[in-house]
Amino acid sequence: MATYKTNKFSKCPSCGFNLYSRGNNMGREMSEMLRARNQSTRKKINKIATIINDLIPSQNRTEYWKFLIAIKSISDGIVEYGIESYYQGGHVNKGKGFPYLRTIIQTIGKDNEAIKELERRRIGGVPPIIKIEERQ
Repeated sequence: MATYKTNKFSKCPSCGFNLYSRGNNMGREMSEMLRARNQSTRKKINKIATIINDLIPSQNRTEYWKFLIAIKSISDGIVEYGIESYYQGGHVNKGKGFPYLRTIIQTIGKDNEAIKELERRRIGGVPPIIKIEERQ
């Protein structure tokens, strides 16, 4: 007879949430994941986490932990860009918490090159430098 701990569905493949070892090492893992980031990224993550936890009551420590697990393999630049787009879009005021922010960051991570190209087309690039020859 199989026990619950041998159930193959005990760990989520997308976020890494393990159903049977929840609160044991959560705090330590969160601090380790944050220490792996550079200081500016860490400040932005902490700031947006504070805002989300204050404004959205359903978001708790477990949701924050799942968010950190999901973005741990994504580069700091993409994480900062995703946080900025989440904040500027006002999504926190619409009640969208860590799962929505995680999806934004993961989407930007997957489609990074295409997003850069489309943004360059929309905003435009830097005009070329033209050297003007002086007449004598």
